[in-house]
Amino acid sequence: MSVRHFTVPIADFRERFVRIGGQSAERTRTIAMAGICLGLLVPLCLVGCETNSSGDKGPQHPHHTHVHQHPTFAESVAQVRSRSVRFTSNQGSTDAALAEWKKQKLLEFIRQLPELAADTDLKKKEWDRVNAISKELLGIMKPRDAASNHGSPFDSDRFAVLIAELETMAASNQSLDF
Repeated sequence: MSVRHFTVPIADFRERFVRIGGQSAERTRTIAMAGICLGLLVPLCLVGCETNSSGDKGPQHPHHTHVHQHPTFAESVAQVRSRSVRFTSNQGSTDAALAEWKKQKLLEFIRQLPELAADTDLKKKEWDRVNAISKELLGIMKPRDAASNHGSPFDSDRFAVLIAELETMAASNQSLDF
């Protein structure tokens, strides 16, 4: 073995080391910049995710919560009563769009009565009666077709009797809390 044989690999090693060292410094800077960017980005993303520091469990601004709570059977029956009074008092209203909107809201409450009654401790026979009353109320609310003269005029007396029956059922039963 000659000395020359050992000198070539050492020179080759130095060239590779310098080249790798140059790439390594570049790579280190890239990783450092990525770390800095992530370090700045994460706190910015978490700005709105703070906990309530006052110790109470409720939201600080309750008007910002949009949790929709479904009414109970008794609350819906009360809404049907109050909305039907407003509906019958506005029969001669000149604002047709407002009257139609009020009618649609009343129909929504009537349609959901059987579903809400199912969440109470009503027996099947009583639930069947709620379902039948709901269908009859919807039939009473059915619009009269003026062109063919089909349908019946709004029977406010029958409507009131049916709602009174629903109110009796709602008063004797309480919704189950889930």
